[in-house]
Amino acid sequence: MRKIIVSFFTIICIVGLLISCAEKYDNQSIKFSFDDNGKYTGFSNLPTKYTVEDAKKDGCFVKQDSKDIANKELWNSFIEDASKGKNTGIRIVKFYTETEDDTIVYFNDLFFDDDYYYLFDSSSENQKKQPYQYLLMLEGKFGNPLRDSRVVVLTNDNTLKFNDVMKSLVSSNMEYIKSVSPYRLVMFE
Repeated sequence: MRKIIVSFFTIICIVGLLISCAEKYDNQSIKFSFDDNGKYTGFSNLPTKYTVEDAKKDGCFVKQDSKDIANKELWNSFIEDASKGKNTGIRIVKFYTETEDDTIVYFNDLFFDDDYYYLFDSSSENQKKQPYQYLLMLEGKFGNPLRDSRVVVLTNDNTLKFNDVMKSLVSSNMEYIKSVSPYRLVMFE
């Protein structure tokens, strides 16, 4: 009888550990929720001081100065789940070093919900839902000197090209910018 009880508690402990580990990397830890005016509420409790270590611990996909530094597997899981049509979400925390003592933090919550993508940026005034059909990972050469680059965008035009996006980002020609299909920049890789 004692062996049965010990075995039972051992199984309970193992299941508990597996569940707690799964929750740490659960992309659903952010909620696709809105107030009565249709404004996204996911940024209502952001901390005033937030570090790379905090973001890692909180299970966010972390980038610093456009480089992936933690929890890349969450991004890969988000892409995989969305490609299967599963509703999912991910928080991307981007740290940009201004000076040795000054780092700026941006939060992006990206969702795939009922066959559409939605992006919310903590620095934006507009927190309303805007659906996009496609998440595109566009590759090409950019920079001086030219180097392999990738940009991730949301759009309703699956024919959008890397060069169109990059040129529209740096162009001062408003006619050209308006000629490019609308998109939202998710990140550079």
